[in-house]
Amino acid sequence: MFRNLSGDGLGIAGRLSEQIELALSFGFQGLSLDLVEFQAQVARHGLPLSRRLIESSRLKIGTWRLRLELAAEDESFDAGLARASELAKLAGEIGAERALLRVSPTSDRLPYHANFELHRRRLDQLGSMLKPFGIKVGLEFSAIAEERAGGGLEFLHSLDALALLVGMVASDQIGVALDFWQMHVAGNSLDDLRKLPPSRWISVTLSDAPLESPANGLSPSQRLLIGETGVIDECDCLRRLADRGYHGPVAVAADRSATQSLGREPLVKLAGERLSSAWKLAGVGAMPARALAGQR
Repeated sequence: MFRNLSGDGLGIAGRLSEQIELALSFGFQGLSLDLVEFQAQVARHGLPLSRRLIESSRLKIGTWRLRLELAAEDESFDAGLARASELAKLAGEIGAERALLRVSPTSDRLPYHANFELHRRRLDQLGSMLKPFGIKVGLEFSAIAEERAGGGLEFLHSLDALALLVGMVASDQIGVALDFWQMHVAGNSLDDLRKLPPSRWISVTLSDAPLESPANGLSPSQRLLIGETGVIDECDCLRRLADRGYHGPVAVAADRSATQSLGREPLVKLAGERLSSAWKLAGVGAMPARALAGQR
């Protein structure tokens, strides 16, 4: 496993050079990449020059976001898949092997079983497209009740349901993005990790949750930085991942409303310190010298 800086997860933005500097300064070993923005940079300056900054930093690329609507109308989905193919080719060239793709918890046109079959079929298409480039995609689910309260037909909103879908997809390029805060909201336990082999775990996100608040009623603003309350035991999560042989990125996420008193650099510093501390307490690997230096 490696500690991964996700700007999206922490609600921060900045140029690639700035995010690389933050990652190197505060104990991260990788970072998530805005591949659409990077693609535009490649179009302006060429791939060798564009990738030089990442290569010189020796940071791993943790994840990138795939913007594809799985439940779109056929014509729109086909066009989106073609655009995704261009991104996947670029991702393969720079070693960005893990993509994220959100699954909507509702549908405005299809009942559950029809939507499930549509997703299964299209995920097989997506997996076949990604395989030549060596890209795997982790599916994200949302368990937040208010996202299903606005109408529409309910769809997947728990790890159990997502694991069932992934298990029925023939392509082994398709897996799950493990978000322990969403699992907490959905009522999943760490034992539910056994429902999929580690080869299908594409990424991991750690957060904390407030005390004395019903999990199933949490809102996005109640996604806290790890180590705030201990409601979600990040050390136990890390041990479970390590015990099963997970080797991918581990990012920290918190809603910006919960960290608004912190500027960008202090926030990344605190997130890095807490993740590194959890890493050490969980006993999942020694801290590299560069990470220790970044925290002095």
